[in-house]
Amino acid sequence: MTRVVAVEPEPNLRAHARTEARRAPAPVVIEPARAERLPFPDAAVLCLTLRSIADPGTAVPELRRGLRPGGQRRFFEHVPIWPRLMSGCRNGHGT
Repeated sequence: MTRVVAVEPEPNLRAHARTEARRAPAPVVIEPARAERLPFPDAAVLCLTLRSIADPGTAVPELRRGLRPGGQRRFFEHVPIWPRLMSGCRNGHGT
């Protein structure tokens, strides 16, 4: 891996991610974008949580488009307390 490009639409979480990214072993760029419209042509690995995506029906095909042949798709879900702590989390999604 030579670099990581991440997306985070929520400004406070993006600022936190940029701070934490400074400790990563590879350069990390965090874009103010959403999974429904990825700002890059392809990726080797995509990791995300669907609970934070407003429109999973649009995002999942976009994720397939953004994944290069042979790449991996990984989803990480989190505990229900997050809606009270961070904005953007939608626990009502059937993920």
